[in-house]
Amino acid sequence: MCANQFSPALSQVLGSEARCDLFAVLVERRGEWLTAAEWCDQAGVSRSGFHRDHKSLFLGFDLVALRDGGSDASTHPTYSLADTEQADLLADLHYALEDELENTGPLLSAALDGFVR
Repeated sequence: MCANQFSPALSQVLGSEARCDLFAVLVERRGEWLTAAEWCDQAGVSRSGFHRDHKSLFLGFDLVALRDGGSDASTHPTYSLADTEQADLLADLHYALEDELENTGPLLSAALDGFVR
């Protein structure tokens, strides 16, 4: 499920919809290590924007774990959801909002259809 469907709730916590999308990718791919390119492509976020605006926040708040690429220039650093309390709490919020959206989605859709008519 796309994070932007429950913005602005999660974006108020993370500060932007792009960060919501980035975080949603890590939550949905928990336990996997992604390069910045893979992560950004899946989230629909530009790599330059990621490096300029988002990477330091994710790392600074220990939401993301970084695995260095090593001395081999062809190996890029990879990122994964951190194994921290704050990452777990934010992932729980992500799932709670997702559940809420799934449960109220049909109700909201019916209400919207009625309003349009």
